Amino acid sequence: MKRPGGTWWEHRRDRELAALVDELALWGHEDLDDPGAGELAALIRRSAREAAGPHPADAVPGTAAHLELAAAAAREADAFRGSFLPQVVRNLTRARNHLRHARATRPADHQG
Repeated sequence: MKRPGGTWWEHRRDRELAALVDELALWGHEDLDDPGAGELAALIRRSAREAAGPHPADAVPGTAAHLELAAAAAREADAFRGSFLPQVVRNLTRARNHLRHARATRPADHQG
């Protein structure tokens, strides 16, 4: 039986990256072609700035905070550059969880 290339951790990392891409599509970031963790972190950060709004009255604190935490986790994953895959996967999973929490706290009139 031939085993597909890559380790279990590599496959897990790839699944987490794909899940982040799916979550980001809900925030208006579509047509992402094989992005890395750093690129995803930048897009999440942009979504956090948008959720914060230009005026304090427009801010959605819980949403923006979760997006900031997701961006930080994705940046941490990118910092490892695949050198320690268990930590990369852990950080990507944290980023995905924060994106889900951000989506749950997003006001109904801002749903994508």
